[in-house]
Amino acid sequence: MQSLKDILVDKDNQWQPLVDKKGKAIDGQATFRMRHFMGDEGKVFDLIVQRSVVTGQVELDLET
Repeated sequence: MQSLKDILVDKDNQWQPLVDKKGKAIDGQATFRMRHFMGDEGKVFDLIVQRSVVTGQVELDLET
């Protein structure tokens, strides 16, 4: 299992380009798939996070 910080830091470069219906990568869009769980029973499911490039946005350094 991974944490939200793992997604943000992404040391393993697991972000993948978001593709359109024709299989072509959409510029400035990416997705990250991870196994996640919630609840006392710990039901596991796939969590897919999507990100977009935002003009003027700066990178957040979480390593310090």
